[in-house]
Amino acid sequence: YLQSQNYTEPMFVFVIMVIAASRPILEAIQGLIRNAARLLPVDTNLAAFMLTLSVVPLAGSFITEPAAMTLAALILREAFFKHGLKTNLQYATVGALFVNVSIGGTLTPYAAPPVLMVAGKWGWDISHMLLHFGWKSALAVIINALVVTLLFRKEISAKGDLPTDTELQRIPHLVTAINVLFLCTGNSARSILAESILSKDGAGRFRAFSAGSTPKGEVNPFALRTLRAFGYPVEG
Repeated sequence: YLQSQNYTEPMFVFVIMVIAASRPILEAIQGLIRNAARLLPVDTNLAAFMLTLSVVPLAGSFITEPAAMTLAALILREAFFKHGLKTNLQYATVGALFVNVSIGGTLTPYAAPPVLMVAGKWGWDISHMLLHFGWKSALAVIINALVVTLLFRKEISAKGDLPTDTELQRIPHLVTAINVLFLCTGNSARSILAESILSKDGAGRFRAFSAGSTPKGEVNPFALRTLRAFGYPVEG
């Protein structure tokens, strides 16, 4: 029975989670969260908690939901859970994170599996997703994160401890990113978008590649339309 099963999808999810948990990726996202939190006119720990519980899950629409879950969970562990949060805050955080990751992948037509199954047949492109589902999901994610942050603001502010620049081990840029491989299931949308964007915006600094665990052999037309609309290359 086991040999008759197809393990491509779980293997892909495992690879994505391993890559997301790698030190260069994790510390890069931690740095972005920390810098963004410092720009907000509130307590830095509160801002970081809110951003991790909202922005990272919404990024699942582009980096896949498993990657978003992995990054958010590891950031929350290092900055908050390791410092003795009360049980009720732990449960509230995990619950909000699961919900937000589950609905945060609906900004695009190629991230959430249920959407991916019908988007092509029903003609759902990015604009359709944003107008009909995406803004509602984004609003719900922000509200969920905001409610948890406000309810437990005193404990989050007191016990949060974001890693500083000196505490993070610097990863040489040569190690972090020169050749960047974007992995996807079908290599038809998400990885294609990422490769094209990095190829243009990172020209001279990065070399971008894309691949899929089960390549479809053709690019999603919605992905091509989006790239053309924003002036990114679609050749190659």
